[in-house]
Order: sequence, then structure tokens, then C-alpha cells
Amino acid sequence: MENKKEFRLEKFELQFHRGYNFDSSVNRYEGKVIFTNEEGETFTLKPSVELSFKILELINQKLAENTETLVSNIKAAIKNESN
Repeated sequence: MENKKEFRLEKFELQFHRGYNFDSSVNRYEGKVIFTNEEGETFTLKPSVELSFKILELINQKLAENTETLVSNIKAAIKNESN
């Protein structure tokens, strides 16, 4: 049986905010990461700039891998249709 106290990723959020609002005059991205467990307990992290860059690098890598796979699949489908 799974530990009900074990936290899992609930949500990863990255949003663009225009400057000149109540807390900043600079256009920026703000993010948060939310974890929860089966008992309804949650905690939220606001990642630092350094951690945000690391997260974006991981996303970039996965997007590149998935794009290569998608292009390969489309090429295979086109090739099969022409045969």
C-alpha cells in the first residue's frame, strides 16, 4: 500500500507577467511548484531564478526529444502513404 504521507507533484506553473503592477515594474516569468499527498496536505515552492533555469533546461531537452520523435513519426507515415 502506498504511503498516504508521500508527496507527489500536483502542478508546475510558469506564467508571464507584464510589468507595472503592484509588485514589479519589470516584465517577468513567475513560477510555482505544488506538491500534495493523499491526506490533502500541500506545500508550494516558488523556485529561485537558478532553479527556474534548471527546470527550463529540462523542459527544453524533453521538448527537443519529443520534437525529434514527432518528426520521425510524421516522416514514416508520409513514406508509408507514398508506398
